[in-house]
Amino acid sequence: GDAVPLVVTAIETNGAKVAAGTVKYVLDNFGKRKFSEGTADLTKENPFTVTATRKDPGVVRLTLNAKGAKTLNWGVAFSPEKIRTGSARPADFDAFWENAIAELDRTVPEDAKCEHDPTLDSPNFTGYRVSFATYGKNRRVYGFLSVPKTGKAPYPVRITVPGAGRGSIGCARATGCISLLMNVHDYAPKATSAEQQAAYEEENARWGAPYGVKWYFHSGIQKSREDYFYYGAILGINRAVNWLAQRDDVDLKDFTYRGQSQGGAFGIYLAALNKHITAATISEPAITDTLAYKAGRKSGWPTITEVQPDKSPANIAAIEERMRYFDTVNFVPRITCPTRWLAGWVDQLCPAECVHAGYNRLNPTTDRRIVDGADLGHGIPRDVYLRYENLLTASWEPIPTVLVGDDPADRIAADEFVKYYEKMAGLRPEVKVEGVGVGPFVRIGKSFATGLEFDEKFDSYRIKSEKKDGHWSLLLAGGNARSTMYAVYEFFKSQGCRWFWDGDVVPKTGVVDLSGQDVYEVSQFEWRATRYFAHRGLRRFSAEMWGPEDWKREIDWCL
Repeated sequence: GDAVPLVVTAIETNGAKVAAGTVKYVLDNFGKRKFSEGTADLTKENPFTVTATRKDPGVVRLTLNAKGAKTLNWGVAFSPEKIRTGSARPADFDAFWENAIAELDRTVPEDAKCEHDPTLDSPNFTGYRVSFATYGKNRRVYGFLSVPKTGKAPYPVRITVPGAGRGSIGCARATGCISLLMNVHDYAPKATSAEQQAAYEEENARWGAPYGVKWYFHSGIQKSREDYFYYGAILGINRAVNWLAQRDDVDLKDFTYRGQSQGGAFGIYLAALNKHITAATISEPAITDTLAYKAGRKSGWPTITEVQPDKSPANIAAIEERMRYFDTVNFVPRITCPTRWLAGWVDQLCPAECVHAGYNRLNPTTDRRIVDGADLGHGIPRDVYLRYENLLTASWEPIPTVLVGDDPADRIAADEFVKYYEKMAGLRPEVKVEGVGVGPFVRIGKSFATGLEFDEKFDSYRIKSEKKDGHWSLLLAGGNARSTMYAVYEFFKSQGCRWFWDGDVVPKTGVVDLSGQDVYEVSQFEWRATRYFAHRGLRRFSAEMWGPEDWKREIDWCL
């Protein structure tokens, strides 16, 4: 029920404010439910404010359209931790998949093939083509294995499945790690992109034609659970992971998965079904809350019931029932390993509401975190997606310990750091006067800045990241006590925080990234001041009318 004001500023390519024209805006739930819509006249107001609100848990999408400009989207989440799935978990879900795995092992030999392909080699890795038999007549799953040429075994393991599409034609590589990339398709990867595309089109036609659909991911579910395309893919890739775990050169304590979209879904499948996965990074997962429309929301990709040519009640009901056995939300309760998730608040393929519905089914005692992107679509814009992927990587860092320096004012700066860290990440760092171990640490105060110079006449501060023992730590130090506070605020500005007279803007991304900082700033003036005049209004612009609380708020904002 809270009202969230969204302030929109229309800007020309040269940075100047747009002086004329209109902007149409719509607030909706990614579907037929509209909360509000209207048109802003830029000759009268720029910036203009659109207010988002909803009384139930979910995401509100703001869509902006203006003549000659590309459509822009932004999202606001309301109580995402309370979003629930559109369907219930089948009572026999666990038994179904445990029996499926056992039946595959009993009736279909693994027939693992691992063949060296010199064209896949690099200076640091040896490349192999791998394949495994799975459910279905003569069906196999295919992929690539890369093994480091240097270093000492056992090696950490990195596993991935690509997003939906034609699949990969080459190895994945991670420095110092064994990497397994598995395609979902039933054809061997080709030598060229053109050949891969042709095989992909043939597969889609072969799987889709009997059911009047175009794509592999919509095919087979019309007949049975076992005939659905993903049934054999899930079982085959799970088998590939088990095969990899038997190698002598793998580190079973560092055996992780990372994937996006369809690959995100397979992260959930494998983390739920395979005991070898020690951690999974799940980015904008597909096949998640596929029956969300039953809860009045847009369903997660591949929106399978919505595209069926046979929309008879009996057919749709049968597909709905079968899809519950492939919807990742029903795998989630089985997960016990640590996971990190990414949800894009303007993702129209794998809506954030669906992702949160799945995430909320995790056992709350597991090691879990979710990163939210208010301006993130389905992997787009690319620069925005990469920014959030970096945050997703940072979310694996432990909660830092905040160390305070000798100056009593350092404790005030530390308290401010903890306050904003907790607001952003939902986690509260501990404050200590000294720390031992590998960290990560946030060191606040000049006493930690040994060997670094500061301008002590003018305000100056340093913000510096350092990676040690595998963890990022951070130094926040000023030439004087006040400057150390500036370092704290400047750091959080780099994380997206802003401070206005009307209140703070703190993005609840679920993570604070300590990496990539190397800042030294010196103020241009020794003294800065603000003068207060009697402007319009009884309080907001009239300092003469202020009491102690108003001045406290003003001083806090000035700092």
